[in-house]
Amino acid sequence: MNGDAAIALRERIWELLRDRGQAAVETALHLSSDLPVPGEIPDDLTAQCIFDIGFELERLGQDQQAMAQYRRVTRYRTAQPKYPASAWFRLGVCLRRRGDYGQAVDGYRKSLALAAGLTHLETLAHFYLGEMLEAAEEYDQAVRSYSIALDGLPHPDIREPQLKLAYGRCAWRTGEKAAAVSALREVARAADDPASAEAWKWLAEIAEAGRDFAAASEAYREIMASPHAEPSLRAAAAYRVESAAKAMRKSGSAF
Repeated sequence: MNGDAAIALRERIWELLRDRGQAAVETALHLSSDLPVPGEIPDDLTAQCIFDIGFELERLGQDQQAMAQYRRVTRYRTAQPKYPASAWFRLGVCLRRRGDYGQAVDGYRKSLALAAGLTHLETLAHFYLGEMLEAAEEYDQAVRSYSIALDGLPHPDIREPQLKLAYGRCAWRTGEKAAAVSALREVARAADDPASAEAWKWLAEIAEAGRDFAAASEAYREIMASPHAEPSLRAAAAYRVESAAKAMRKSGSAF
C-alpha cells in the first residue's frame, strides 16, 4: 500500500470511529486488515489507528477483539512510545477483568517499561499494578508502586483517598508505621469520602497494636458515627470500643 492510500484508509477508519456505533466500529475493524503491516520503519499513525479501534471495541464490551487490536499495536515500531505503552496498559486492564491476574501484571509492567515521561499513563499504571501486587500480598512492591502513583497526583482517573488508603494499608504491613498513619489520617479526616470509614478501621488496628488505647477508642467512635461504615464494621467497632475502654482503665488511662 502506498503512502497516500494508507493516509486515506486511516482517515476513513477514524471517521467511522467518530460515529461510535457498533456497526461503524465493526466496519473500521474490517477495513483495518488493509492497513500497512509492521515493518522496520516507525509507523506511529497506523499504531494509533489500530489502538483507537481497540479502545472503541473495549468501550463496547468486546474485550477479546479489543485485546487482539492492542496486541497488533505492540508489534509496530514507533518513534514515540505512547501507543505501544498504552496498548500494554489496556491489555492489562482487559486481562484483569477476565481474571488473568498474572498476565495483567505483565501487561502493566510492559507498559511501564515504555512509559517513562508519559506521566498520566505512568501514574495510572503504577496504581493499577499496586492493586494487583497488594492482592497478591506482595506488599513491598505494592508500596513502591503506590508511592510512585502518589507522586503523580492529582490524576483525573484516580480517586486520591482511594490511593492514599491503599498506600497506608501496605505501608503498615511493611513496617512503615509513620507513613501509614500519615496517609490514613489524611483519608480519615475527609469525613465525606466513603474511604474514611476504612481508614479509621486501619488506624484503630495500628493503635491497638501499639497499645495506644485512647487513639483506638477515637478511631472506633469515628467508625460508629460514620455514615460510610457497613453495619458489620459499625457493630465490630462498638464491641472493640468497650474492649479499648477496659484496657484503658486497667492501664490507668482516661478518655
